[in-house]
Amino acid sequence: MFPIDFYLGSKLGLWLAENASFHPMDNFITKDNAILQVLRSRNLIKTENIFSKRAFSVHWQEKIESECISQYDYFLNIHPGYLPIGRGTFPIFWAVYLNQKAGVTVHQITNKIDSGPILIREEVFFEDFENSGQVWRRVFNKEKEILLESILILRNQDNLNLKEITNERMGINRKKSEFQRLLSNPNLDQLSEEEITRLILAVTHDEYDLPVWLKSKKTNIF
Repeated sequence: MFPIDFYLGSKLGLWLAENASFHPMDNFITKDNAILQVLRSRNLIKTENIFSKRAFSVHWQEKIESECISQYDYFLNIHPGYLPIGRGTFPIFWAVYLNQKAGVTVHQITNKIDSGPILIREEVFFEDFENSGQVWRRVFNKEKEILLESILILRNQDNLNLKEITNERMGINRKKSEFQRLLSNPNLDQLSEEEITRLILAVTHDEYDLPVWLKSKKTNIF
């Protein structure tokens, strides 16, 4: 049984900290105060860490440098997209807007974003009329399931069966600036009616405010 270094961020990292069973030698790296508070309440923070040879990134928000990656035999990442589709930031937004596959992928971290060999990948199906908030809930539930499954594999198997990503050309690394442009200032005159409909679905999430351009737009789509 292998101890694991967990790099924790976001809601999924918090959910894991609250609900999972851990090995006594596991380590935790986080910059999220809510996660840190949970770890302390469960007495999971150590005063002296001995780093493991295996690691798992759970929605860690910062770039992981090559020196950090190379110190581990395996360094897995869970990504809320069906790689190579949905590579980069905001994969659920792009899945809804472009009407592409949504899903969850656990893969080995490499120096190239979301391009390492895959341990587990599952598609999350959604209807054409569902918005980003609805699809996010489906993906988040699947992430919780696959995360626990992947941790068991990483903890117990000597050698992981990782498969290289195929159809590399399908994966476009979507940049945050592309998302911000469509969120804040899309050129609606250049979009078709179908594209506008899908964009409205993609920017609609019940945990976030609608963008200003959509609040002021009269629409009968919903």
